[in-house]
Amino acid sequence: MVKQFPLNSRTRLTPPADSYGRETRQLFVDRVVIVFWLAIILFLFFSVLDFILYKQVFLRFLSWRITFSLFLLGCLVLLKHYDSYYFSKYLCFACCLFGDAIITAMIVNMGACGQGYYMGIVLMMIGLAGILPLSTKDSLIAGIFLYAVYAFVLLFHNLKSVNIYPMFFNNSFFFISFIMVSSVLSYENSKRRFREFMVRQNIAALAGELSRYSNGLKKEVDKRMIKIEESEIRYQELYNHIHDLLVLIDKQGIIMMANSFFCRQLGLIPEDVPGSFFFNYVCRETQDTVKSQLFHRLCQNGVIKGSEFHLARTDGQCLDVECNGKVMAEEAGYQLVIRDVTIRKKMEEALKHSQEQVGQARVATILGLAKLAEYRDEDTGDHLERMREYSRILAMELAEWPEYQDHITENYIEDIYLSSILHDIGKVGIPDDVLLKPGPLNEKEYDIMKNHSRFGGDALSAVEKQTEGRSFLTLGKEIAYYHHEKWDGTGYPAGLKNGRIPLSATIVALADVYDALTSKRCYKPAFSHDKAKKIIIEGRGTHFAPDIVDAFLAREELFKRTRKEVLIN
Repeated sequence: MVKQFPLNSRTRLTPPADSYGRETRQLFVDRVVIVFWLAIILFLFFSVLDFILYKQVFLRFLSWRITFSLFLLGCLVLLKHYDSYYFSKYLCFACCLFGDAIITAMIVNMGACGQGYYMGIVLMMIGLAGILPLSTKDSLIAGIFLYAVYAFVLLFHNLKSVNIYPMFFNNSFFFISFIMVSSVLSYENSKRRFREFMVRQNIAALAGELSRYSNGLKKEVDKRMIKIEESEIRYQELYNHIHDLLVLIDKQGIIMMANSFFCRQLGLIPEDVPGSFFFNYVCRETQDTVKSQLFHRLCQNGVIKGSEFHLARTDGQCLDVECNGKVMAEEAGYQLVIRDVTIRKKMEEALKHSQEQVGQARVATILGLAKLAEYRDEDTGDHLERMREYSRILAMELAEWPEYQDHITENYIEDIYLSSILHDIGKVGIPDDVLLKPGPLNEKEYDIMKNHSRFGGDALSAVEKQTEGRSFLTLGKEIAYYHHEKWDGTGYPAGLKNGRIPLSATIVALADVYDALTSKRCYKPAFSHDKAKKIIIEGRGTHFAPDIVDAFLAREELFKRTRKEVLIN
C-alpha cells in the first residue's frame, strides 16, 4: 500500500536545520556575486546622469565611481578564492558601507540634503533585501548602518548649517520607511524560501516512497521469474534423464507396442496395452477431435510436431502431453513420441498468473497515485473516470489515421487510458486554501496552482529514474508536465508550442477542458455539450492541437454518451 503524505497547508513540518541553513548560506554566496556585478554596472551607469545634470562635478564623481567599481572587482576576485558564507556576508556589508559613504560624499558635494542622490542608498537597501536571502534581522541591521553612515557624514559636514535640518528630517523619514519595507521584504522572502524548501522535501519524500514501492514490485516479479526459471531448469534436467512415452499404432489407431514408461505414467498393466485402442486413453471430451486431427495431419504431411492434448490415467487424472509423430517405414503405421508436459503447463499457467498480477499491480499503482489527488479534492473521483474514457476515445480515433498508426498502438491506448488519471497528481503539493477555494482564483493563487504540473511531473520523473526502460510512468510524466501547454505556446509550465508538446499531453488537455466545461463547479454551472463544443472549436490551433479537435468532432457522439453514462456531480 502506498503511504499517503500529509501535504496540505495545515501541516507544519520543521526542516532539518543543517539542510535548510546550508541551502540558504549557499544561496547567499551565489547571489553576492550578482549583487556586486549589479552594483558595478549601476554605479558606472549613473555617471551618465552626472554628465547630463552636473557637468561641473562629473570628473570628480566619475573617479569615485571608478574607484568603487575597481574595489568591487577586487572583491569578486577574493570571492573566487574565499567563497565561505561568513566571508561573503561581511565583505558584502563592508562594500555596502563603502558605497554608502561615496554616495553620501556626492550628496555633500551637490548641496547636502537637497539633492536626490540619497535615493542611491535607498536603492542599495531594497536591492540587498530583494536579491540576497537576508533574515529580517540582517536586513534591519544593514538598513540602520547604511542610514547611520549617511546621517553621520552629512551632519558632521554641515554641523553649523541650520537650513539642512528640515530636509534632513524629511529624508530620514523616507529612509526609515524604506528600512521597514526592506525588512518586511526580507521576511516575506524568507517565508517563501521556507515554503519552497518544505514542498521540495515533501515531493522528495513522496518520490522516495513511490520509488520504494515500484522497486518492491519489480523485485517481487524478478523473484517469481527466477523461481520459474529454476523450475524450468530442474524440469529440463529431469526430462533429460527419463524416457518419453513411446507408442506404435496402426492406421486404425490400435496400439502395436508401447514402452514401459507409457504404461507406468497412465497406470496401465503392460500386458493389457498391446491391441487396445490408443484413443481410449485420450480424455473423453476430446477423443473425436484428437483422432480426426492427428490422423489427418499424419496422412497429409507424414509427420506431426507439437500436437497437444490430454491423456487420461486410470485414476481419473489427466496428463498434458505434447506429441510428435511420423509415418513408419512402408506405411505400416505411426510412431508417436509423447512427452508429458504437465509440469510445463503448470509453470506456464503460473507465469500467466504472475503476469496478470503484474498487470493488476500496475493498474493499482496508477490508481493509487491518482487517488493522492482525489483525497484532497472530492470532485476528482468522477473526473478521473471521465478523463480516462475521453482520452481513450481520442486515442482510438487517432489510431485509425494513417499518420498516427505507427505511433498509437494498442499498448499506447491502454497506457494513456491508465496514465491520463495522473495528470493532476501534483495537486497534492498545493495548499488547501488554494486547491479547495470555493470560487475563482486571484492572480497570486493561480500562480501557486500552476505549480501542480511541475510538482506532478517532478514526482513521476523521480520514480521513473528508478526503473529501467520506458514504463507507464513515462507517459504519466509527460501528461503531468504538459497537459496545460497550449498549441500556440501560451500555456505552462514550459510554454511549448505546436509539435513540441507530447501527443499524450495534447490528448489529455482536450479531455480535461471538455470535462471541466461540462461539469458543475462551485463557481459555475455545467455547460451543455454544444456550448463546450463551440469553445473547443474556437480554441483549435490556439489552445488545442488541430488534429485533436478534429478527432473530438469525429467522436463527439461517443463523448456525449460517455458523459451521460459516467455520473457528473
